Amino acid sequence: MTNKGGGFSHHNYQYNNNNSTNAGSGSNNGNLGIPTLNRERICPFLLRVFIKEGSFHSPSEFSSRNVPEKDEIQIYTWRNASLKEITILIKETYKLARHKESKFEFAFIYPDSKGVYVSKSIGTVFSNKKSEDDFLTLDELFFNYQYLDVSLSIPESSSSSISSPTSPSSPKTNN
Repeated sequence: MTNKGGGFSHHNYQYNNNNSTNAGSGSNNGNLGIPTLNRERICPFLLRVFIKEGSFHSPSEFSSRNVPEKDEIQIYTWRNASLKEITILIKETYKLARHKESKFEFAFIYPDSKGVYVSKSIGTVFSNKKSEDDFLTLDELFFNYQYLDVSLSIPESSSSSISSPTSPSSPKTNN
């Protein structure tokens, strides 16, 4: 399933290496050594996101150019997108993720030097509370066009009342 509209916003963002992202266009941080990315002038890239409820995908599911397509959503974003911002974009596309107590655990999946796919945990974001990982950006996490794997956790007592995985706003499942 592809996120087909409004999956990104047009703002000027400044970012630095102390895990914070500042939105706005009024400040000029050029003399502080903080890189600036103007989202109105820089094209976004396609981020392939794979969501699984309750756990991460096995890296072996990505071998031999195969990917778990039924769990994929595609998001257009920038290198200075934070994990919290990516969470918001996921919620726009994946209905089950909209629960107020959702927990999003993120990992990169990529081939190692031998071509074997591995997973590297990169952070956790919560829908209902702040996390120290909220403002980590893809750039700060050394994103290099890896796959983004998301383990989505929802309290068991409320997950059945949201929607089924086959709802139009969720990735398709093959039962």
